[in-house]
Amino acid sequence: MAGVCIPAAEAAEETWSSRISLQWKYDDNINYSSRNKVRDWIYEVRPELTWRHRTERDDLRFTARLLGQKYDTESELDTLDQDYRLEASSQLWPTLNLSFDGSYRKDTTLDSELSEEGILLFREDRKTYRMNPSVRWQATERSAWQMSLPFRQEDYGGQYDNYDYKSTATYLEYSRMLADNRTHIFVQPGFSYDDFETGDTHTYEMMCGVDRAFSERLTLHAGGGVYLSHIKEDTKTSSETGFVASVEAQGKLERGRWRARYIRDVYPGGIGRTVFAGSCDLEGDVQDDRAAASDRSDEFYRCALSG
Repeated sequence: MAGVCIPAAEAAEETWSSRISLQWKYDDNINYSSRNKVRDWIYEVRPELTWRHRTERDDLRFTARLLGQKYDTESELDTLDQDYRLEASSQLWPTLNLSFDGSYRKDTTLDSELSEEGILLFREDRKTYRMNPSVRWQATERSAWQMSLPFRQEDYGGQYDNYDYKSTATYLEYSRMLADNRTHIFVQPGFSYDDFETGDTHTYEMMCGVDRAFSERLTLHAGGGVYLSHIKEDTKTSSETGFVASVEAQGKLERGRWRARYIRDVYPGGIGRTVFAGSCDLEGDVQDDRAAASDRSDEFYRCALSG
């Protein structure tokens, strides 16, 4: 008598989650002008919906976010920003993982590019397309290789002097865990190509750093390196060199969490060329007594500073 072995079906978990936040704020310079300042009250609503499908090997997540802004007086500035993101990962073998991160975003340039690259552009609609496929190979118990291929495309409305561009990059990272089992060191060379309407830029980077888990509540990521850019604008060419850095600390509190981050890097921008800029962010979430008593781990009050 022959027997047939049927493998057990892989258990899958599917979840839906949603959240919404309301905000009422006053801005004393909504057009970021040093001469003709305009003041107004702004009403904001932020709904968010997330779907997730997860198995022992695969993880798939889709998130949709909206941001509606209503100006009390300057109604011609009312906007509805949209952000859709798809994240996927698959553990093909115990030592090999594939992942993909893609998104589409529609927003306005005035606030978005100022917070991302420190650039103040003419206010108009912006569409951003991003993709980042990557592969990670666990070579040994203590060492791993990872390669990522990010792509980004920026499309502007075309009414002002904001320049569309495409950006592609390749990053290769080698990391190794030290004997204390808490510290990882890494080396990351990278190359990027930014294609603007008025020229292009080739950038080469080399970064080294360390990831350290001091405890279950405190972690640190710190890296630094150098870059070299070859810039072509219309009929002239030039080169730039400089230092890049990425430092981030995260901590967990009794009823909250915090994160501090500093990044200095080369970014493509809507001004038609790359920019060398730095940013510093500090944010924290605190859970109130009622949420803690009801065991609602997803309800927090947030405070954030950036510059």
